[in-house]
Amino acid sequence: MTKIHPLTSLWLQAVATRQPRVVTNLYAPQGILLGTVAPQILVGRKRIITYFNSFLKKPGLQGTVDWEATQDLPGGLVLLTGCYTFAWHGDSVRARYTFLWGLEETSFKPMILNHHSSTIPKGG
Repeated sequence: MTKIHPLTSLWLQAVATRQPRVVTNLYAPQGILLGTVAPQILVGRKRIITYFNSFLKKPGLQGTVDWEATQDLPGGLVLLTGCYTFAWHGDSVRARYTFLWGLEETSFKPMILNHHSSTIPKGG
């Protein structure tokens, strides 16, 4: 079984609520999202929430982590890289991801600074 970093678990728990604002609030105010099925780079919570407004509507949506690697970086940054699978009624997507987490300056709450997710090509 793959060991999953608590920050990835926190994000998956937020996704499981299927509430876009709960997920989006994990991102820094000027966080960046390159979403699995997004045609463009999304910068800032106002743009990121539009992605999750659509993505979280998939009926029966569930996410699982297939594997993950963790790198602790200077300045309290954490880089998480891995693969996850999202399944919903009648479909699924397997994707590779990278999260860069940092600490909010005043509350020291962990926040996603950058999140890149892309589908794994067939046969990969």
